Amino acid sequence: MLASPEQPNEATRQAEPEPTLPVPLHSDSFGFPYQPYTIQEDFMKNLYSALEQRQVGIFESPTGTGKTLSIICGSLKWLNDHSQRLDIAKETLQSQLIQQNTSGEPDWVILQELDARIKQQRQILDDQRAKQLRRREKVKKWNRDRRSKRNRTIPSVVRYFIKHRLPSFNIHHSEPFRPCGSYDDSSDDEDIGSPVTKPIRDLFISIFQTLGVNPFLERAHWGILFTSRTHSQLSQMVHEIRKTGYSEQIKSTSLGSRKTLCINDAVRSLSSIQRVNETCLDMQKKSTSGNHKCPYFPSDKQQLTDFQDHSMSQIHDIEDMVKIGKDLGTCPYYGTRSSIAEAQMVTLPYNLLLQKSAREALGIDPHNNIVIIDEAHNLVDTITQIHSIIINLDQVNRAYSQLSSYFQKYKNRLKGSNVSYVKQILLLLTALRKYLNSGGHGKIALDSMSSMDRGEEAGSHLIKPNDLLHELKIDNINLFKIQKYMKLSEISKKVIGGTSTIPSKQLPSLQSDEAEEWTSQKSTLPLIESFLMTLTNADQDGRVILDMIPAQNAQSLPQPSLKYVLLNPQESFRDIVNEARSVVLAGGTMEPVTELLDLLFSYLPPTQIHRFSCGHIIPPSSLLALSVNQGPTGRPFNFLAQSRKNTALTDELGKALLNLCNVIPHGVVCFFPSYAYLDQVYQHWSQTGHLAKLDRKKQVFREPRSGEGNAEGVLAEYSQAARHTLPPTGTNSSGPPGPPLPFRTGALLLSVVGGKMSEGINFGDDLGRGIVMVGLPFANLGSRELQEKIRFVGESARRVPVTSATTSSEAQTYYENLCMKAVNQSIGRAIRHRNDYAVIVLLDERYSTSRISRKLPGWIEQRRTQCDRFGPVVGKIAGFFREKSANAKSGGIF
Repeated sequence: MLASPEQPNEATRQAEPEPTLPVPLHSDSFGFPYQPYTIQEDFMKNLYSALEQRQVGIFESPTGTGKTLSIICGSLKWLNDHSQRLDIAKETLQSQLIQQNTSGEPDWVILQELDARIKQQRQILDDQRAKQLRRREKVKKWNRDRRSKRNRTIPSVVRYFIKHRLPSFNIHHSEPFRPCGSYDDSSDDEDIGSPVTKPIRDLFISIFQTLGVNPFLERAHWGILFTSRTHSQLSQMVHEIRKTGYSEQIKSTSLGSRKTLCINDAVRSLSSIQRVNETCLDMQKKSTSGNHKCPYFPSDKQQLTDFQDHSMSQIHDIEDMVKIGKDLGTCPYYGTRSSIAEAQMVTLPYNLLLQKSAREALGIDPHNNIVIIDEAHNLVDTITQIHSIIINLDQVNRAYSQLSSYFQKYKNRLKGSNVSYVKQILLLLTALRKYLNSGGHGKIALDSMSSMDRGEEAGSHLIKPNDLLHELKIDNINLFKIQKYMKLSEISKKVIGGTSTIPSKQLPSLQSDEAEEWTSQKSTLPLIESFLMTLTNADQDGRVILDMIPAQNAQSLPQPSLKYVLLNPQESFRDIVNEARSVVLAGGTMEPVTELLDLLFSYLPPTQIHRFSCGHIIPPSSLLALSVNQGPTGRPFNFLAQSRKNTALTDELGKALLNLCNVIPHGVVCFFPSYAYLDQVYQHWSQTGHLAKLDRKKQVFREPRSGEGNAEGVLAEYSQAARHTLPPTGTNSSGPPGPPLPFRTGALLLSVVGGKMSEGINFGDDLGRGIVMVGLPFANLGSRELQEKIRFVGESARRVPVTSATTSSEAQTYYENLCMKAVNQSIGRAIRHRNDYAVIVLLDERYSTSRISRKLPGWIEQRRTQCDRFGPVVGKIAGFFREKSANAKSGGIF
């Protein structure tokens, strides 16, 4: 890490040029496990350049093009070169040091000191490599001993030590993420090399700080934070590293939630993350009896050292960390946290990086490190969701009851300042209770569920955070001081412990309904605390929506609620951008990129943004993309919201889809703009018999709504049917037997844009020979949240000089971008590797307009053909698959 204590910002990110590392010219220098394609080589070179130039990188590489391997090899090559920057940049350093030498010392003294520093840095790297080798040998020996006859009783020994552990020590406050060692700035004065005068020392620090190194440190400090949406994607990244030569060099750790890493069966079986977190913390308390403390919680430093040695001896993913924890009898959650300081690469899910409180709790410090965010197409939405929060009346009442009970029980023991702060928090809770109980002083009707049942939001009320504080009559309370008190005192945890006791007879069976109910009563004060803290954000950055939320079940009632909605994700992401050396956003489909630039990086100059987009590795002949303006009978395809109830249009869609299923083999995935429209179309086709016609040609499957069916089961059945040609079900008619029905040629999956099938599910090969997009999935403009976001974008455009767009067009562009981002993710489900091939059919005349088509992924738009009439569509698709079939029979390349 940089020696300078100053934090970089948008104005000073490139204030001083550093001796530049040359971008490698030859692809073999990147350590790619095989000969890379040209687009992979270009990706790695562009990534290397972006990291070297301290830029924000936006990288688009379609799925199937080796994006993950390109990220790994490009970034780790740079990291390896950066660790040897003193050697690589020696000549430049010599020139700079001599030119800026005003110390009075002769040049030869300066150059001698430079040689000493370079030698020191080499020794640091050699020591790190030697330590890694010793660590691997230690783990190998442990594994040999564990397998040997004399150590076959190790599990019982582990159980013994688990039972007789020493008192625990504090591991909850980790040091910040400092790769390659836990250096403390207070040790700056410790110098391995020769004694130097202060002027020479200052000269060296001034020159070397542009390199990202301090020549007077005993350890190197730089690393990579790699984040993605799911643990499975992070595990895939770890598996890809293992294919490269870097797997023997890099030290990494994988972070996850307690729910993911817990090895205590009684705790991990609890249904929610909140309950797992609370129970885990409870079992560590001094007040918890010994028999009910978690046996895996680390009680001495040696246990964590052993975990580090095992976990960092080679590359491991989350599943590996869990296994190591079970083998050692040590909690992987705390074990991985203790490994952060020494890691060169940390993999972690989105929320642990994007939420400042989570970074602080883990000790993750992005300062001068590389931040790589994979699957970044939904980054804006993710930031917004993480920083938005909702509370209801029941939760506020419960928090008030908990804190009141705690205060009554301990008020005679609390010191004066504690009493004052607790009373202020109770005052805040009282104000929230009154406000929600009165429907915001009559601003919403507490019986407005009838409008909600119709999908309307007429009953909601929008308010600015500062106005809410005024209406609550708590604008005289300093929320920043309350926040500081609640954080330092950990009052939320104390309230839980002070008002609840765990019946010992229930602890062994924490899976029971009683235990679930017990834990569910404990989590409301932290939630209210989080909501109150959102009200300290700048007024223009968010809004609060007062609304009624539906009853969760037949036994509960509708609840008045307050939801804080983040409108400005840029401010929540800015500290990461400013502190990190470089931030890289990568994805298979990043278009439309303007959303990222406008909502996250509007304050950065264009020179600070490095954009890279590559085509697909498939040949042009492997993709046929068609935008279709009319149906088979000539009816225009324009699936505007007001047109969707037109049954003639629904019939036209059915005829088009049947024609497509006749010429597309195996699997066809048809995406609808919403569940409501899919339900409407499905019901109509069922009544008219059109669904039966489709089912005779391809077995029809329908994506269930979230919580209403087994999506995984539907996908498995669809996958099996898509790969095979099967006999049809049913008969031609109810009359005399006719000619035999044709065999089914695969399967048809009716899915929804934004549903589970549209993201994270790959329809490669026979699962997705055809992708059909019905209409454009524009979001519901009746949503108060969306209305405010569009208004915010428009107002932001007025605050920033605009040369080619008006405020209204900026808002319209944002609205279109939301739609096209969803379209691109859906149609990007096809084509998963070099030899794959597919047809993409866009059914709506608006896809033929430049305003919409230019927002498609470049590799699709370049291959798109506009079809004004439906007739040529069938011919083009039939010819496409005839060619593929002929190539397959002749053994040719697709």
